[in-house]
Amino acid sequence: MKTTLNFILLYLTITTLKAQGINSTLPPELQKKLDDAKMSFKKPEGVTEIPVVNSGKVVNYDYALKMNDKNVEIRYAVRPIPQEVFELYEKREKKEGDTVLNPNIIHRMLTPMMYSAISGGKLTPKAVSIQYFKPEKIKQSAGADIGSMSAGPVAAEWAQGYNFGLFIMLHKDYLADAYIFYLFENEKQLTDAFKEITGNDTLLYALKFN
Repeated sequence: MKTTLNFILLYLTITTLKAQGINSTLPPELQKKLDDAKMSFKKPEGVTEIPVVNSGKVVNYDYALKMNDKNVEIRYAVRPIPQEVFELYEKREKKEGDTVLNPNIIHRMLTPMMYSAISGGKLTPKAVSIQYFKPEKIKQSAGADIGSMSAGPVAAEWAQGYNFGLFIMLHKDYLADAYIFYLFENEKQLTDAFKEITGNDTLLYALKFN
């Protein structure tokens, strides 16, 4: 387990260092990540860009929007997986009982860990419930190999003014993981807005693989 956690930390360090700016109408750091991940982002109608606030956050994100007609915030985190990570994985010293995860499946561990951290400890990683989309549906809608949905509490330290979230994970082999966080005042607001959000592909899949 220690070896796996060390590899995850190295993976996160490399993906962070890879985010260097280029000219773009989107924030340059985000556009660089989109290019590396071979992803595109089309801003949906009815939303306004708002500042990203990452200082002191347990989970950083790259871009944020606010819905114009309701108090719902949408945050985006794009995590390209550099080729160096796969090279390190393939060249590692393989020992009996090797627990190092293939970079293509690190999201299986990171996703519940991330949602637990966002909850401020209200949920343990094991308590996070994740529902996977049908492969053909997520491939058609977002160009992803794997996609999942989860919902749960959000701590004020991560999102002041919000208490509940709907979370989407998108993964493409050998390219990237991406996360979309829909933030609500409470669980009832999520329930009321669920059909509107999930039924609007231009909103739900504004971020997708090319």
